[in-house]
This record gives sequence, structure tokens and C-alpha cells, in this order.
Amino acid sequence: MLKTPSQPKNDLPIIDLGNGLKAILDQEDYNRLYLFHWVAKKSRGCYYACRRERTGKKTRWIRMHREVTNCPKTHVVHHRNYNSLDNRKANLLVLTPMDHKFEHARRGKAVNIHREIVTPANLADPKFQQKPENI
Repeated sequence: MLKTPSQPKNDLPIIDLGNGLKAILDQEDYNRLYLFHWVAKKSRGCYYACRRERTGKKTRWIRMHREVTNCPKTHVVHHRNYNSLDNRKANLLVLTPMDHKFEHARRGKAVNIHREIVTPANLADPKFQQKPENI
């Protein structure tokens, strides 16, 4: 049986991702996730804590924040403080893609599918509205 490494009191559990980057977690998630090999992977200008999972000949990347929230594939995880390595449950919010877009627009930090900045003023523009996909 593996023993869970203890974290110093008053310190947040962290997982070293290499290159001086660290992911922050709640203790209960740390106890479950520290066994995996996590790395920092850059995507859209932010670093995310990720691990690889191999199934046969296929390899896929799994992001830590999705494991913490058990987020369905149809939704996205929003980091409330915009720190993509802060994966504490209090900092994570599971949203639909449209709600996520509005959350960023509300803060003035969104980029739409056309790679243009979305602001509350131009959000009404039809080109900024995500077209529903046919299912």
C-alpha cells in the first residue's frame, strides 16, 4: 500500500510540473492525483497541468482541472482567478462553452472563435455568437 506524502501544515498541496511551475490542489485531490506524472503544457498562452494517458496505440492528454471537477466533454472548466495552475475546487467552475465566453466577456478577457477580443459592447455582434452545432 502506497503512503500519501504529507504536506506541511498551512501550506497548500502542490505538484511540481517541472520548469519551475507548480499546480495547486485541495488536499483530497492531491491524495488522489499525486501518483500520476504531471507536466506543464502550454495552450492558448496559458500553462495547464496535464498528464498523458495511453490506450493501445493512442495517447491523449488529460488536464488536471478536468480531473478535479469531473467535467463532462460538453462543458469547459473556468479558473475564477485566471491562474490556470490553481486547481483548487473553490477556484474552478464548470460552464457551458457559451457561459464561459460570457464570463470572459464580463471580465473583458475573452477571445472569440475569430481570435478577436470580445467585450460586452461588441458581444451583440452576430459574428461573436457561437453557431449551434447540429447533433
